[in-house]
Amino acid sequence: MRELRDILAAMEGLEELEGAVLASVVHTEGSTYRRPGARLLVLPDDTMIGLISGGCLEGDLLARADEVRSTGRPRLIRYDATRDDDVLWGLGLGCAGIVDVLLEPITNERRGPLGWLGAWRAACVSGAIATSLEEEQLGKRWALHADGRLEGAPASDALRAALRDARARGRSRRLVTPEGVVAIEGGEP
Repeated sequence: MRELRDILAAMEGLEELEGAVLASVVHTEGSTYRRPGARLLVLPDDTMIGLISGGCLEGDLLARADEVRSTGRPRLIRYDATRDDDVLWGLGLGCAGIVDVLLEPITNERRGPLGWLGAWRAACVSGAIATSLEEEQLGKRWALHADGRLEGAPASDALRAALRDARARGRSRRLVTPEGVVAIEGGEP
């Protein structure tokens, strides 16, 4: 995925990531431009790298990135263009569905999923990531590496099975596990 390569390259070019915010599509329903796993990195100077929609969500996410920077806490945003009262997102922009986006602060010490994704890409291996969408632990992650090692344990049997399936099939989905609602993504490096 070219955008992941561009995001990883931009991160390597920065000495300090403090103030960067990562936007990740974690769930979609209906007609949307992008699918789960699409990402946008907002750099500290508000430069945006990547794309999560056809341009209809990026401006709003840029404004919301300031809130994530100031609180230092992740935030889950839902854009719903299926409602009749949705005049902002449903203006014939091709986004006639629902898009859930996780915004999270990125620092040198806490890179979100990008550390794992970058390592897998560099090694040309596949892995899978589960991300909690529960308010109390929003953004908590578990990773299943190519060698079968699970990071972020303990994890339930159901979550481990979903991670194995995602790594093997490259499928992204949202599901309910004993850990709560999680977004699962995996597949190609």
